[in-house]
Amino acid sequence: MATTTGVTQQQTNPYAQLAANSAKKTTEAASGAIDTGAAKSKIAGDLDAFLMMLTTQLQNQDPLSPMESNEFTQQLVGFAQVEQQIGMNENLQSQMALQRSSINSLALGYIGKYAEVNDNVVHFEGDKVKFAYGLASNANGATIKVYDKNNVLVRSLTGPATQGTHVLTWDGKNDSLQTVPEGDYKLKVEAKDQEGATVETWTTIQARITGASTDGTEPYLTINGAAFPLSQIRAVVEQPTT
Repeated sequence: MATTTGVTQQQTNPYAQLAANSAKKTTEAASGAIDTGAAKSKIAGDLDAFLMMLTTQLQNQDPLSPMESNEFTQQLVGFAQVEQQIGMNENLQSQMALQRSSINSLALGYIGKYAEVNDNVVHFEGDKVKFAYGLASNANGATIKVYDKNNVLVRSLTGPATQGTHVLTWDGKNDSLQTVPEGDYKLKVEAKDQEGATVETWTTIQARITGASTDGTEPYLTINGAAFPLSQIRAVVEQPTT
């Protein structure tokens, strides 16, 4: 009798082990740790092995002492729940893929338009360059300095020093009123309050969107040769604002 009990315990354990493995695959699939297709294939293999062991045990059970059905019934229910969870995860992944595709299509539609983005680099092509700068609080004065690619100061501009955002235009000339070469120029805003403390500042630019790309998770717009995440774009307009 002791031997029979030992054999029954040995035959029953694989059910729990298979179910545990299947549950582990479900958790990994839901978290994105493994591919749901591979997880689903693994579940199918485990279920086949489970049914084969169950069939063998039923065929060889003692007719005078039939095995209890509670445990393998619970495991069958567990397998069904696992497959249902994987199916739900596949549906969620499909919805996310459709959403990413929609956002990427939206980004492509922005090409040729103008974006407002937080940046301190302007691109000079011979025409006047418009940009905006902001002050977190009132200042005693505001100076906007323009530097070339070698970090050499080419122009100093003055603008309103009140709290808020202000629009300024640079004519593309240096302090000697000579037109500078075309290219990228960096802006730096300097402002201090009445006590001489530095006031927090920022700059934004409006530039034409020339391209769109994605890293697989978020679209990027190409502006002045640099890629900006769509989440950092403040606004998109048909034409630059005056």
